[in-house]
Amino acid sequence: MNESDRRDIYEDVIFNLDKREREEAKNKKKKNIRDLTDILDTMTNIEYRTTWVQAQQLLLQNPKFINNPDLLGRCIQF
Repeated sequence: MNESDRRDIYEDVIFNLDKREREEAKNKKKKNIRDLTDILDTMTNIEYRTTWVQAQQLLLQNPKFINNPDLLGRCIQF
């Protein structure tokens, strides 16, 4: 196998890994949106007057939210 063939294989592998990682990130984002929506739908104490800061505090008291490391990690970034 010559250098050109190795380079082509390497570039194909990198391209496929990048594509797979982007697809996984997209799917994870969709799942997180669904999970957060489900949690918020069950939280009857959040209404139209609730501020985002208040909603975050309520979320941090919700076991479903706290036990989901993907969502909890996103909350820390707010």
